[in-house]
Amino acid sequence: MRRLLDRGLASKKLHIQWIRSWPDQPTYVESFANAISRELRNFADPSKVHILFSAHSIPERYVREGDPYLEQTKKTVELVMDRIERRNPYQLSFQSKIGPVKWLEPFTSDVITALGKQGIRDVLVVPISFVSEHIETLYELDILFQKIAQEARIQNFRRVPALNSDPTFIQALAEIVESAL
Repeated sequence: MRRLLDRGLASKKLHIQWIRSWPDQPTYVESFANAISRELRNFADPSKVHILFSAHSIPERYVREGDPYLEQTKKTVELVMDRIERRNPYQLSFQSKIGPVKWLEPFTSDVITALGKQGIRDVLVVPISFVSEHIETLYELDILFQKIAQEARIQNFRRVPALNSDPTFIQALAEIVESAL
């Protein structure tokens, strides 16, 4: 895509600066940590809440071919957990698989079912690779996975809102852009 854009814009007098990724940008990490901390206050005992980070899955082949997505997502999760300074159990899972190829696992739906079987009753889902609300947060997480949680006897299943226009997230984006200039 980058090559196509570069070719298409070659005749234009535009300077384009590419920003590859920002999995460890401190203010970005802080925006997720703040959102999690806010949502944990809605549980009777925040220390017993299982935090489930749900990221968009990708075909495993992409990772084998060098895509840094999995490692970057894991890094963000670790940094967020370090930032909130809590000892809650947590894990990373994946959602939104389509097609017949092998995708990153474990699937969020399977993890929710397993947590219920383990007797976990409080789960907070964090849409770690989704920065805005859309079908994968509003429908998949809020409706489909909520139903799976109910069937699994999880009593308190909540989701951290996507970052959307959160002021700390907007500050992170500004810092990311400023650092690229």
